[in-house]
Amino acid sequence: MPHEIFEDWDDYENLKKKDDIDFFSCSTKWEVKYLKEKIKQHYPTIPAKDIANAIDHCCKTASPPYPRKLFVKYVMGQLGVRIN
Repeated sequence: MPHEIFEDWDDYENLKKKDDIDFFSCSTKWEVKYLKEKIKQHYPTIPAKDIANAIDHCCKTASPPYPRKLFVKYVMGQLGVRIN
């Protein structure tokens, strides 16, 4: 069963180009903001600064293009949350 953080990305997908919905863009501010809010929604005890730092770290160390699910797993791993 998929982790709950991967559920209900419809609003994200509606804002993306249809051929690009499976990839995350670190250079697009609204996407970074969306991911921060999505993580905060599911993990309210993680400080917003830690979330921002984890995303920033992953954007700097991963190679684009960033497959969305793998990128989210990478960010969550930086936050100490294991996702299968």
